[in-house]
Amino acid sequence: MITELSNWLVEKDLDFPPVQAAYQDAAKILVNRLGKEAEEFLSAQDQQIISDLRYSAYLGFQANLANFRCPGGNHFVAEGSDRFLHEHIMYSLPGRICYDTAITAFQARHGQSTESQLDAIQNYYIYLETIGPKVAHYCGYVFANQVLPLVEPGYVCDGAQTSIYTMELSRELGFPVK
Repeated sequence: MITELSNWLVEKDLDFPPVQAAYQDAAKILVNRLGKEAEEFLSAQDQQIISDLRYSAYLGFQANLANFRCPGGNHFVAEGSDRFLHEHIMYSLPGRICYDTAITAFQARHGQSTESQLDAIQNYYIYLETIGPKVAHYCGYVFANQVLPLVEPGYVCDGAQTSIYTMELSRELGFPVK
């Protein structure tokens, strides 16, 4: 999931490639210096983002289904991503908390000696954490357009809301999502 998101961002967002390159350089230095411990730290960072992406994609799928079941009462796009992503729940998922504990412990042990590498690594993950859940929610929503006709009796794609969502997310991110 991280690779897919990163590749997508490289293609869509001109600001992302330098952040990714700095991350790759810093990660390589960190792994060369600290070995398996650094690999576990980077893996925990990845797993934390993957947890966010899965949860957000699930919410996007659910938003599409809720819109079909109650089309007049589902205005999630107008609410803004900070509300419809339910970050307070996302940040309290057990897996995410476990990964956060491992990340914090690594930073406490090695923060002083690896500050420049950790800054580049954190910038990368902050980028993914900021944009990734929004994109994953959208992907979950669009995926539901394909799956729900197969499993939800009478489902009809709301093309108008899908178009509005695509335009609003593109506007918010500053680049086209499609």
